[in-house]
Amino acid sequence: MKKRTLSIMAAGVGSLCLMASLSACGSSNAADDATPSQTQSSKANTTKTATANPDASKSTSDTSSPASGRYKSIDEYVKSDEVQSQLSSVKSQAESGGMSLDVRGEGNALVYDFTLPDGMSASTAGLADQLNSGLDKQASTFQSIATMMKSAVEVDNPVVRVIYRDASGATVASKDFAGK
Repeated sequence: MKKRTLSIMAAGVGSLCLMASLSACGSSNAADDATPSQTQSSKANTTKTATANPDASKSTSDTSSPASGRYKSIDEYVKSDEVQSQLSSVKSQAESGGMSLDVRGEGNALVYDFTLPDGMSASTAGLADQLNSGLDKQASTFQSIATMMKSAVEVDNPVVRVIYRDASGATVASKDFAGK
C-alpha cells in the first residue's frame, strides 16, 4: 500500500509541476489544451520511477517504515527514506520548471509548498485563476492521496494541502483536499 501511495503522491506532484510550468509559459487556453495528455504522460513516467526499485523501501535506517506498518505522523512519513528517495526526483522536476518545492507534514496535512519563479507573482494577471483551475482538475488525485494516507499514517482525517507562493513568499493559490 505504501508503494502505491508513493506512486500516486509522486504522480500528483509531477502533474502539479507540469501544470504550473504550463501556466507560466502559455496562455490559459494552451495550458488547458496541453495539461490532460501531458499530465497522463507525467503520471506514467513518475509512476514508473516510483516503482522501478522494489528494494528501495527495504531500508534499515531510523527513518524506515515502522514495525506497525504505519507512521505516527505525516511529518515522520515525509521524512522516511522511502518518501525522500521519491521526492528527490520530484523536486528536480519542479526545479526544471523554475520552481522550488518543499514537502512536509503539518499536523494532519501533507503539504506541497511550491515557490514559483521570479516574475510570477500574486499580482500576475490570471495566474491565481489558472493555478486554482488546475488544482480543481487534479482534485481526485489529491483526494486519493489523502485517502491512502489513512493507511500509511496514524493521523485522523489526513488532508493534502497544495500551496503556490511567489518568490516573495506571498500565497498565490492554496487548496486542501480531504480523502473520501
